[in-house]
Amino acid sequence: MKGEVLISVEVGSTFTKLAGFTEHRGDLTYLGRTESRTAPPGQDVGRAVDELIDRAPFLKGRGWDAAVLSSSAAGGLRIAVSGLTPTLSTKVAKEVSLGAGGIVVHSVSGKVKPQDTKKIAELKAGLILVCGGTDGGEESIVLSNARMLADSPTDGLFVYAGNEHVQDEILDIFRSFGKRCVATSNVYPGDDRYHFEEVRELIRMSFDRDVVKAPGVDALAARLHTSCLPTPLAVSRAVELFGQYFDGLLAIDVGGATTDIHSYTPPLWSRRTVHTAFEPQLKRSVEGDLGVFHNLANLVWPGEDPPQPSEPLLEADVIGTYALRAARKGLERHCGTSIPVFGARNAHAVVNGADLSSVTAVLATGGALRHGMRNPVDLQLVFDSLADRCLVPSNVQHWLIDHRYLVSSLGALRAKHEGAVSRFIEKVSEEGLWHTEPRLT
Repeated sequence: MKGEVLISVEVGSTFTKLAGFTEHRGDLTYLGRTESRTAPPGQDVGRAVDELIDRAPFLKGRGWDAAVLSSSAAGGLRIAVSGLTPTLSTKVAKEVSLGAGGIVVHSVSGKVKPQDTKKIAELKAGLILVCGGTDGGEESIVLSNARMLADSPTDGLFVYAGNEHVQDEILDIFRSFGKRCVATSNVYPGDDRYHFEEVRELIRMSFDRDVVKAPGVDALAARLHTSCLPTPLAVSRAVELFGQYFDGLLAIDVGGATTDIHSYTPPLWSRRTVHTAFEPQLKRSVEGDLGVFHNLANLVWPGEDPPQPSEPLLEADVIGTYALRAARKGLERHCGTSIPVFGARNAHAVVNGADLSSVTAVLATGGALRHGMRNPVDLQLVFDSLADRCLVPSNVQHWLIDHRYLVSSLGALRAKHEGAVSRFIEKVSEEGLWHTEPRLT
């Protein structure tokens, strides 16, 4: 087959996956995929990848030309965030950190206190994102926070993305305490403007450079001649393209260690809707306590016997029940709520959080849902059970299951092949590759 052979490698907490594609004249063609169990903690994860490449039938006789790599093994980039107000700079900092594939371990609004710096150090935050103040706005609290954080025991990277008028002074403070630091554009410069991309890229670079990844990942990246992307960021990049194609998307990724919820909502504005805080169009939440392998105990009801055998990921008829429980809990935390407020002439909806009620496409990915969900009706029942208190999708037209586990691969490929990835999503969606059977309307 003509074209460049591309491979996508994802090192997960439980499984390592390899997918192959060809790219010819701007079009992607899927070749196949294979997987194996990720090496146990402390062992070289790259060996399994070498074996997958050697035995992949779609690579026989042709090899590969370029590769992309993502990883969620051994945890992710642990981020602490500091902002001035919980609904503006602090929330924006948290959203951009999660969207970049990080794990927010601690957040502070207002003045940073000694107990905050102690907590950040105890939680081993690898990156501390310091925000606050519109450009030309508040300075004193931002400077005070910088001094408090600089005089802390953490040795993580400090990223300043606040009021640019005191940027040089902030960097001088961190450097005077011997801290590694860098500045980027203000995430909230004012006038309802938000700058995400520069901070997001910096977080991605920090993940590739500084995160303690599973043994062998760095050597594997060198052999593949690529950098390592956080898997959640790869999924988010694909979700954005899916969301643009379907005019809105909710993606549920239940894994062995975490449950990630991603959503992309089309820009909507209504005079009858008031939002209490900023919400990004592309949103991710990660639930580190919800997993069907490493955190299974959190999905077992009180008085219920835990499933047998001890590795439910191997039992499709067992995994589904716990995957849906994880999805339900994750959706409760991700989706917003609405409270009606009645005025003299009409009513308004006050929305707190992400409003996904108008999203018409739902994508299930991750091994637990791919293997354990019998029918999209299962997820519809979850939505129905939450509809009274959460803004879950109310009229799903497209039920999609990532049968071949391609979403993270497509997101990882997007950086250098965006046009080809977009056309691939459109093509296979029209052909029904993503759609479940029977479809629900």
